[in-house]
Amino acid sequence: MNNLGYLEIFTSPLNPRERNVFMNFGYTTVETLILLKRSFDSPLPDNKSFRIHKIRQKDLEKILMIDHASFDSFWQFDKTAFLNAKNATPYTRLRMIKEGKEIVAYAITGAGITDGFIQRLAVLPDFQNCGFGTYLLNDGLRWLQRKGVTNTWVNTQPANEAAINLYRKAKFEICEDELAVLSLSTAINKT
Repeated sequence: MNNLGYLEIFTSPLNPRERNVFMNFGYTTVETLILLKRSFDSPLPDNKSFRIHKIRQKDLEKILMIDHASFDSFWQFDKTAFLNAKNATPYTRLRMIKEGKEIVAYAITGAGITDGFIQRLAVLPDFQNCGFGTYLLNDGLRWLQRKGVTNTWVNTQPANEAAINLYRKAKFEICEDELAVLSLSTAINKT
């Protein structure tokens, strides 16, 4: 991989069974994530009403600025990561909220045949705790319910208490197994 210019390789988040195979090849844990799951057994809550908008190509630069302001550098999306999240499932819902003319929050929600995914939810720091995240989350959950999915999944860093609290209030339950992102250094030590 070095001859291709790669110094380090990262995995997507892996469950314990998946990561054992990688660790046997020298991969190490870089980040851990909490996995949360929500079924549709309990009703979806009503919350404040905000006007939501579809995310369009012209909005991508501002969406990525929100992402960079909301996440540590390791987790920040670039255009490729955004498009990968958008295209990860057969059905995708891209929504944003504006305050005046400024985009202040966005969400990517994905649906497969039986499972749904909150793939990204970000709110500008100055606009957090205003209900925007809750509204976008519930909008995505309602869409997933209409799609007929059984469960919805989301992951977040263990230290992201605001996100964990948001998901717990929306009736997500923390799963027993953590996910982990692994890496493999490809650097050749020339000593």
